[in-house]
Amino acid sequence: MNPHMGVTVQMSSSIQKYCSLSVSVVCDRNGVQRPNSLQKFGSCDYVTQLRHPSGCAKVVSLNGGGWGWFGIFLIIILFALGSYVIAGAAYRYFVLHVHGIDAIPNLEFWTSLPHRARSLYAHIEQKIRGPSHVERSTYNPIGF
Repeated sequence: MNPHMGVTVQMSSSIQKYCSLSVSVVCDRNGVQRPNSLQKFGSCDYVTQLRHPSGCAKVVSLNGGGWGWFGIFLIIILFALGSYVIAGAAYRYFVLHVHGIDAIPNLEFWTSLPHRARSLYAHIEQKIRGPSHVERSTYNPIGF
């Protein structure tokens, strides 16, 4: 069935073998219409059709407004990082009996991270802009 025209829901019984009920929900934007009939096929298979606005397909997003692969990747990285810090702190607290802020694993690395980020930014900025007047050497070149 065309998803823009509606959907078919099929339910099967686990008590009696091969018994089912199929309900086709057909798109009707004008409102709800009751089923006209309930047809029986075979010994215990039933089929009916219901017209309802819920059967109309809704386009959620065409222009990729979701998180995308990079957003999902960032969520996974942040979750892994949080799990690492929590598990490491719990291990250091309960097993190694390290208390206070020292229970955070690799504390020296985490405290040096802002300085490392500033250094990386300055390095990239220097590569893009070139050396500034202040950074130039005070020595004069010798012409041979």
